[in-house]
Amino acid sequence: MSEGQENIPPPTRLPRLQTPTKVTGAVGKAGVGDHKRKFLSSPIAPPAKRVVSGPSAGVSDIKAPQRGASSFAPAPRAASTLPPRTTTARPETRASTRSSVTAPTKSSALAARRPPSASSSVSSSASSTTARSTKPAPAPTRRPMNAAGPSRLVAQRRPVGAGAATRPTKAQDHVSLESLNHMMEADMLAAVTQDERDTRKKLSEASEELASLRLVHARETADLQRQLEQKERANRNLEEEMQQGRDELIQEREIVRKLRAAEQDKHMTLSAQLSASQAHNSALQGEVERGALAVSAMQAELKVARDKVIQGEDEAAQRILDAQAECDRKVAAVEEELRNAETIRRKLHNQVQELKGNIRVFARVRPALPHEQNSPEGLAQIAYGDERLAQETGQSHLTVTTRSESATGKEREQVLTFQFDQVFQPKDGQKEVFAEIMMLAQSVLDGYNVCIFAYGQTGSGKSWTMEGGEGDNAGMIPRAIDMIFAVSSQLKDRGWKYQMEGTFLEVYNEVINDLLGSGQFDSKKHEIKIDKDNVMTVTDVVSLPLSNARQVSILLERARSRRAVAATLMNERSSRSHSVFSLKVKGSNPLTGEECSGILNLVDLAGSERLASSGAGANKDRLKETININKSLSALADVIGALGQGQQGGHVPYRNSTLTRLLQTSLSGSSKTLMFCNLSPLNAHLGETVCSLRFATKVNTTPAGNAKRTHGRASG
Repeated sequence: MSEGQENIPPPTRLPRLQTPTKVTGAVGKAGVGDHKRKFLSSPIAPPAKRVVSGPSAGVSDIKAPQRGASSFAPAPRAASTLPPRTTTARPETRASTRSSVTAPTKSSALAARRPPSASSSVSSSASSTTARSTKPAPAPTRRPMNAAGPSRLVAQRRPVGAGAATRPTKAQDHVSLESLNHMMEADMLAAVTQDERDTRKKLSEASEELASLRLVHARETADLQRQLEQKERANRNLEEEMQQGRDELIQEREIVRKLRAAEQDKHMTLSAQLSASQAHNSALQGEVERGALAVSAMQAELKVARDKVIQGEDEAAQRILDAQAECDRKVAAVEEELRNAETIRRKLHNQVQELKGNIRVFARVRPALPHEQNSPEGLAQIAYGDERLAQETGQSHLTVTTRSESATGKEREQVLTFQFDQVFQPKDGQKEVFAEIMMLAQSVLDGYNVCIFAYGQTGSGKSWTMEGGEGDNAGMIPRAIDMIFAVSSQLKDRGWKYQMEGTFLEVYNEVINDLLGSGQFDSKKHEIKIDKDNVMTVTDVVSLPLSNARQVSILLERARSRRAVAATLMNERSSRSHSVFSLKVKGSNPLTGEECSGILNLVDLAGSERLASSGAGANKDRLKETININKSLSALADVIGALGQGQQGGHVPYRNSTLTRLLQTSLSGSSKTLMFCNLSPLNAHLGETVCSLRFATKVNTTPAGNAKRTHGRASG
């Protein structure tokens, strides 16, 4: 069902209009002639062709499709050619004419703007309506588009006959015609509006497509422009290279021309030189012939000289062999003399040490510490003997002045003089002290047992003397170890090889602890055993092989950290045990077949102290330690006293203390022994100082036997 048919009311509801009986000439002319509209043969008109040219394309750029001779597009009448619409009433006889011819001005204008497709749809609707009429009607007169409407179609379907109903009045016919005209105008306006929307949409799409084409065209133009510029630059570069090549070609041609000229000159020069060389060659050939004769004569002379040289070399080789044999004999004799001299040196060195005494005593007074300078009691009055006299006699003197109150209340002054092998003043450093004992320490490499121990009250500098600090403040133990390793390296040139191992023991509360054992505290029970050869050993102790002084330093540091110390009133860090470091040395000389072994015992005794001065009585552990320390030191004094009374053959109480049992071989005369008596410079410690000096004097007067050297011959 077409758009025109939808707007036509059903035939049963519309009144039938009378067929006009007369049409005036003017009206018929207008309806048939100028206002006549031809419809397309096809009910579907082809769409309009859109032509876009330029940015100002608009509605005027849309052109109707071109048709051939068989089809045409009706030209709508202008709105000005249509008769104006009037509102005055007309005679009844012209009602049909007015309904078929007259149309409003607005409807005419819309019909003029309506495209051909709308006209064809209305025509098709009218044709289909006419075909459904019950009775053929005369051919209707064609009207223009603005006059076409459903009124004519309804009139065509109206039956004509004798039984027809009564015709409606003219007023009803006029009203129906007006309503049909208004409906037709609304349909036409909607169609025109829709066409205009479609046209605008197509124009918008055309504009977007045009903009896209312009962008594409602009990009292509820019690309072509860049390509053109690149081509031009490449062309210019090629032209420049071509010009440069031409210039270079000209230069090369000029160079070739010059080279050719130079080659020609050179060729001429070489030709002249060749002629001269040929002449010179002829002269040289003559000289060569003369030289060949001279060479023959020289070869004969050379052969004679070679024979003489060979004979001289044989004689020289024989003389060298004789000299080498003589040198070997002299070297062997020198080495034998050196070994004899080393043996003599060892004997003389031992004799010197024996002359100095196998038990020697050194006294050392430590310097006052900074906080002791302003002590209320002050420093003790200690005087030292003449150093020049001490060097001449080999004995040094020390004088101590004591003051005490007599029974009558008077102050009594007493001057005590002590004599020792050497006395070191507070100004003497570790280096000066070691210079006096270094020869004694070297005796270990000669096969002797050496014992060096420090004795004195708490805080008198025993540990400082034996262990010391870093660098120049190193004590006797590290200095002796360094010297022994240095001398053993020097003796390698004389055929001696040494093996060394060390142990570090502690006597704490009369119990032996191994400071090199595993764990922080030694839980093993150690016993002292002495064999028939008077060799003392301790069971279940760790003995570490040592190959350099650095290992010994690490060993001493490890043992020092495990040693028992505590603070007292007399010393902030007081050693609460006796420590014994033993270095066992075994040497062999494959050249002479000699063997030797020695032991260096370095002993740091715990400090003797009084309970009233040290304050150890307030603590049970400190009290027990003090009692055991004083007991072991008292036992040591008893042993030395027994030895001083000439009881070597009798009973010497070595077993009264663990300390004296450890030092039995060192005190019995089979080793070289050195005792440091360390003294405090304070007047408050003067009583302990005098006791230490008296004990040192007792040791110094103790007779000791000759030290025995442990030696032998290598088997095999």
